[in-house]
Amino acid sequence: MSLKKTSLLDRLIVKAPHSRLTLWCLSTAMRFVVPFNNPHRLSVIEFIPGKAVVRVPFCRSNKNHLGTTHACIMAAAGEYAAGLAIASLISPTHFRIIMRELHVNYLLQGRGQLTANCSIGETAQKLKSTPPTAEQPADVQTNSELRDNLGQVCATVTVLWQVKPLSQATPADSNNNADAY
Repeated sequence: MSLKKTSLLDRLIVKAPHSRLTLWCLSTAMRFVVPFNNPHRLSVIEFIPGKAVVRVPFCRSNKNHLGTTHACIMAAAGEYAAGLAIASLISPTHFRIIMRELHVNYLLQGRGQLTANCSIGETAQKLKSTPPTAEQPADVQTNSELRDNLGQVCATVTVLWQVKPLSQATPADSNNNADAY
């Protein structure tokens, strides 16, 4: 990611909690930062320090052969909300956020539009006050819930992240995460 893109991303992250227009700009920019999410039309609908809410539209590209929301898009939306919640606390300009583990518990079929909600607990909140160092990267566990229009929990997504200074990150981080640990 280029420095110019990242500094714009930092500005959007700082201003998004205070402006609906900036929130929309952040949501749109993230489609380019995370190209995998672009065809799924995920949108950021709430973004405050330590919390992110992502809307998953009920559209053809997000459906499975049964006509319900595909399991993989539910996992991706939970992971996306969690990554954004972490990014709300630390700058992606200075830190690399790497997913190490992903666990999804599917409770109900996703019918209709879903929302993925991640509120970061106290452990992750410490990232802001005590950021990871090159000698001591941080492992952060996040939990997201995906709910349908009726408010029923359809899935829970638990992600274990490694957060480390960008200066410590290596090319292996982006090519093969297993080599980074």
